[in-house]
Amino acid sequence: MSNHLKLWICLPVTVLLLSCGVVLAQDSQTEQQGGQVLPPPTIKYVLASPRAALIGPVRAAAARHGRQSAGAENFPRENGEIKIPTGARVVFCLSRNLEGVWYRRSFGRLGASIVLQKRRPCREHPQLEPDIQDIDIADANDITDANGVRHNHWVTIGRDGAGDVRRGPSIGKAKIGVPVLFDRPGVYLLRGIIRTIAVPLYPRPSEEPKPKRPLAAVDRDVVYVKVKVVDLPITQITPDEEPTLEPDIAYILPMPKETSPNDPNQAG
Repeated sequence: MSNHLKLWICLPVTVLLLSCGVVLAQDSQTEQQGGQVLPPPTIKYVLASPRAALIGPVRAAAARHGRQSAGAENFPRENGEIKIPTGARVVFCLSRNLEGVWYRRSFGRLGASIVLQKRRPCREHPQLEPDIQDIDIADANDITDANGVRHNHWVTIGRDGAGDVRRGPSIGKAKIGVPVLFDRPGVYLLRGIIRTIAVPLYPRPSEEPKPKRPLAAVDRDVVYVKVKVVDLPITQITPDEEPTLEPDIAYILPMPKETSPNDPNQAG
C-alpha cells in the first residue's frame, strides 16, 4: 500500500477521534457547569464598613496647637449566620469601601484591623454553647461552668489590618480580610473584632513646649457569625434565614437635590 493511500485512510480516522474528544470535553464541561463536580466556592462575608478621617486646622498657624479633629466609625454588621458546603472558603472581610481621608492641613495616622476568633466547642458541657442571639458582648469572653470556674473559649485564628501616616489632602483604601477553610461538617461560632483609629499627630517638631495632643478617635465593635457547614452541594443548600444586608446600607441615604438639571438655563 502506498504512502499516499495510507495518508488518505488515516486522515478521516484522525478527524473522527478528534471530534469524539471535543464532544467528550463538552460533556465534561457541561457536567461541571451543572454543579456536580465544581469545587466549593469562596464566599465573602462583610463584617463592617469602616470609615476614618482627619480634619486639619482651618488656619495654618493653628497647627502648632494641634487643633485637628479625628473621626472613626465601623458601621458594623448585625450578628448573623450562614450555611455553606463542606470544603468552602469564607473570607471574613471589611467592606470594599474601606476608606480613610486626610483633609487639607491634617497630619496623622488612620487605620483599621480585624481579629477573627473561633469559639472552642464544649463537648463536656453542651449546655454552655450559647445561641448567637443570646450572646452578650460584655461577658462573651469567659463562661462560667457548673462548678463556678470561668473558661476562655475563644481562640484567635487570623488577623489582618492596614494603616498609614500621611499629610493631607489624601485618600487611602485597603482590602482587609481573613480567609477560613471549613473542611468538616458542623456548626462553628466565630466573631470578628473590628477596630478603626484616627490619630492626629504634629506635622513638625517645635522648640516650644508641646501642647496637649488632640484626642484620637477609636471605634471598636464585635460581630458574631454562626457558620453551619453541611455535606451537600452548593446547589442544594437553602439558608435557614435571609442574610442581613451590607453593613452600611442602613446609613446610606440619598441627599435631596437643590437644583434640577432638567430645567433649561436661560441664555442672555
